[in-house]
Amino acid sequence: MIFHLSVSGTPVSWSIVAIYDTYLGVASKAALAWHEKTDTHQCVIEISERDERVHNLFLAKLDGQYPDDRHIHLNSFRKDGPVKIEDELRDRIEALLRAALIDRAVFIPRDEWEVRYPGQKLIHDRSSAFHAALAEARAAGEELEFDERWIPYMDVPDDFVAAFKLGSSPQGYFVEPNRDGVEDPTGGRTWKMDDTALIAVRLLNSGWSWDDVQVLMLHEPVAA
Repeated sequence: MIFHLSVSGTPVSWSIVAIYDTYLGVASKAALAWHEKTDTHQCVIEISERDERVHNLFLAKLDGQYPDDRHIHLNSFRKDGPVKIEDELRDRIEALLRAALIDRAVFIPRDEWEVRYPGQKLIHDRSSAFHAALAEARAAGEELEFDERWIPYMDVPDDFVAAFKLGSSPQGYFVEPNRDGVEDPTGGRTWKMDDTALIAVRLLNSGWSWDDVQVLMLHEPVAA
């Protein structure tokens, strides 16, 4: 069988959008047309008694890379209804797709990814910590207590006062303490652009340290 896969959301989430019997040419042309029209990743995979391989992998412009141990989520549906795929077949499709993404450097070794994408690594670790804390609270039958670190993931209380705000002077824009007992962690850093300074303020107000903020503001990928 010939499987036409289309990326859905991110390069780790894919969908089987069409299944062909032996019409490799039709599948390849369809995948290329989707790629050119939507500028998305498309893939054609064959699994049969005589062959098992990726015939085409059309990649859109990469906006980043991913660690090669990331799980690939494969949906199986078509326009005319659900397609039932046995687990063993799904595993084979996912393995072929993963190998192709590794070969094209969409997936890279985790240690290399952590060096090249240190900001994404921090965000991944923060998200993991939030979900672990949420699971622990739910297991105890409690509500997860608000913490500045969880601002991207939960509602902010009405009486919450952010630690910092955007300040300005003739020299530029800077981080200004906004509540008692808080000091500027940047050592008086100023930026020419207010939106750049505002990013720093928002990150600091989400519980990141100044060291982490500097990493999160790096342009990625970082040269090794």
